[in-house]
Amino acid sequence: MKVSPADASKLDLKATASEIATNGLLDMPFLISERSLESSTDTLARHAKTRASTGYTPSMEIVVMPKRGHGLRPISVLSPTTRLIYEAIVAKLAPSLPVPSRNKTFDQHRSYGEDADGPNQDDPHVRVLDLDIVAFYEYVDHQILFEELLARTLDPTYVSALRDFLSEMFPRGLGIPQALNASHVIADAYIERMSRAITRQGYDHNRYADDFRILARTWQSAHQAIEISIHAARQIGLALSDAKLSIRKPDDIRKELSEFEDALQPYKDAAADGLKSLEFVSTEYDDFDLVEIEPGDEEVDYVALERLVKDWLDSDHESPSRIARYVGLALKRLQKADTRLAVNTLVEIVMRDPTRMRSVLHYLAARTSNAESWEALYRLSALPRTSPWSKVWLLNQSARIDAMACDDHANFVSWAREQLGDSSEVVRAEAAWFLAESGKVSESELLDALISASEVTQCGIASAVGRFDALRASTSKLGRAVRQESPLTKAAYSWGNKHGK
Repeated sequence: MKVSPADASKLDLKATASEIATNGLLDMPFLISERSLESSTDTLARHAKTRASTGYTPSMEIVVMPKRGHGLRPISVLSPTTRLIYEAIVAKLAPSLPVPSRNKTFDQHRSYGEDADGPNQDDPHVRVLDLDIVAFYEYVDHQILFEELLARTLDPTYVSALRDFLSEMFPRGLGIPQALNASHVIADAYIERMSRAITRQGYDHNRYADDFRILARTWQSAHQAIEISIHAARQIGLALSDAKLSIRKPDDIRKELSEFEDALQPYKDAAADGLKSLEFVSTEYDDFDLVEIEPGDEEVDYVALERLVKDWLDSDHESPSRIARYVGLALKRLQKADTRLAVNTLVEIVMRDPTRMRSVLHYLAARTSNAESWEALYRLSALPRTSPWSKVWLLNQSARIDAMACDDHANFVSWAREQLGDSSEVVRAEAAWFLAESGKVSESELLDALISASEVTQCGIASAVGRFDALRASTSKLGRAVRQESPLTKAAYSWGNKHGK
């Protein structure tokens, strides 16, 4: 990919660099390779401008994360320079593209079609059709995307640059990076072709990303909408998901929303009743009355949410649970509770739903560090078939928890050292930083990590070298080499040398 120096100068690289150095990828922790450049955004912007105007090949690694139920979802981890150029080009095109569907919440999308004041809602024959796309981002056709973006923006320079950039990353001509807001922007433009096809057939509908909710006047009309949607999806190289396709009455939608909203209340009521207490209160003439003391709202919430988590863990793992959506909220609220969730409970949560690893680790990071924290971390690291995404989260968040002289901390350090040989370089970089922070890594181990690193993680490894030298209070041979490698690795080394817990 190459743009002229003049066109590169028109990209807002400085503002985009600041965004990258303060906000990580979606669904990922703030990776060390981006954190290490937070004080050097001008350097990153100059580096990206030079590379884009002289010819640049983007660098990316795919990290897979678990999906609820079964399967894996790929996340595209771009190098800081690759991400900067990509997001800056999309930002240049964005003003001419559709308003992002994610500007509204998924709950707003979920309630579409249940409102009694909506179109045709008083008609008992009306049906609500839900559908979504299989592996949407993986099958975005670059040529179709090019045509759509060109028609909307009338900007051949940056649309062509984006197409070339994507073709470098995805040589088959299919796919866009996942877990990036920039990808959401161009994906919305792409799938608008399907939305327009549905609208032209007279159907009211709402879309959130690739989730569609279509209103149909009759059961038969809903089935016609399915055929229309299948054809419209095929026209842009996509396919509907059979598993998520459903036709329901608006009243069924209302009941579902009501059941979800009411699911927590019984837990709160039971907690409030169980926490009520009686207190003797002095009255006139040395007499006493018994007064019922109501518990505080926070106390009720904590007890209710702990019970909800337990019931979710005890429920049938193979059947959907209406309280499942509250588990993430529970872990967030319980961060401030006086009592800690048991280690067994935290491990069971991740065993049942591996996507909850992130919420469990946020919970642990928010609590005061103690031996139980490291017991939980080590037991989580020892779970079978831990995905690269889970390893990244474990290593990243563990670097934020105080080290402790206990067997579980030592065991976790040993596990982290094993990750220096992981097949994922993002995992290796997070392991290098964790071990450097802990003072548990050697110069030869860092050298091996640096040799095997691509542009995706070079800055992260450089920061680990900087931290290694800081703890030794001297500059190693590897440190001198890293500082001379490039302005970016020098900046990352300096950041690691100054920053720690």
